[in-house]
Amino acid sequence: MRFFEFAPKTPTLPKPKTPDQQRVAVLQGNKDRAAEALKKERQRQQVSNAQKTIARVNASQPMQMPKPATN
Repeated sequence: MRFFEFAPKTPTLPKPKTPDQQRVAVLQGNKDRAAEALKKERQRQQVSNAQKTIARVNASQPMQMPKPATN
């Protein structure tokens, strides 16, 4: 066997990105963050609307007092 078969492989560093590739990567990151923010805002609005609906339904129903237990 030869030495190169036993020798540990040296890690190769990735080449630096060109300015155009960096620009595309930044735009892609911005798009992903905006999509995530939009998703979270829609979820927040759904929860808010559901809470308002529950409060409205609970307010429209009269409270019924439990009958006292007789012994």
